[in-house]
Amino acid sequence: MFDLEKIAFDDIPKKYYNLMLLNAKLKLTVKNNNSDKTDLDFVVFKLKDTKKNKSLLDTRKTDIKNEDVILVFENQSDYVYSNLNWLNVYMYLCLGISEHDYYNRTVNLSEYIYNLKEFYGL
Repeated sequence: MFDLEKIAFDDIPKKYYNLMLLNAKLKLTVKNNNSDKTDLDFVVFKLKDTKKNKSLLDTRKTDIKNEDVILVFENQSDYVYSNLNWLNVYMYLCLGISEHDYYNRTVNLSEYIYNLKEFYGL
């Protein structure tokens, strides 16, 4: 789908570093009911400047100017993040929601529906 290059977590822009650490830890705490869990396993990619990525990279002019577009996955918490808003919402939607959230109509379901509408312009 995208041309990606794997990079080290320490190579991401520092302004995102703490945000991702805190969000992943929070999500992991909620997921496991364990606030002491700190075994975070980040996998980070940046989008290569290729013809295949051109249309996506062109959108960064309004979002993040000339920054590299990053895509971050944290394996323990299922946390995903991108500094490009469109890609961030897309990856969030790809995660889906749990059966529990669906059948119990939790706030996660409401958030998911809201993001679907925003993503598809409904």
